[in-house]
Amino acid sequence: MNKVLNTEYDIPISEIVNETNYHGVTPLMAACSCKTGPSPQHPSVSRYVEVVRLLLQNDCIKVNKAVDTGSAAIHVACRNGYINIVRLLCQHPGIDISKKTQRVSRDQGGATPKQMAYQAGHLEIVSYLGGANWEQRRRWTYFDR
Repeated sequence: MNKVLNTEYDIPISEIVNETNYHGVTPLMAACSCKTGPSPQHPSVSRYVEVVRLLLQNDCIKVNKAVDTGSAAIHVACRNGYINIVRLLCQHPGIDISKKTQRVSRDQGGATPKQMAYQAGHLEIVSYLGGANWEQRRRWTYFDR
């Protein structure tokens, strides 16, 4: 897929889909953060879902590309509670839902997307990603302290 993102400049999406801003954030990560809505249920979130869908259609997309902390688009969507975006990301054949962020400190290892969803209270996402047994929940709660 090589749709043109901006007809004024005729820039193919494939040329910019994995570019980062000065914080290391890709267009996919930015779309997964949905900063305009106050909650995952806000009507403006549906526009971001469509942007994520468009970006994922590009064969060149690096869906697991992460910022310096190790957070990728899936981590951002899980932390923010965007279940529809998480579903889209999980349909991509290259997604790594077990990817951990980098270690926070010597005592705390990185977090998987499922752990981030659990710590943020997004249990629908935790369930979608395979649920969590009692032992996992106990460890993840401890990780948060």
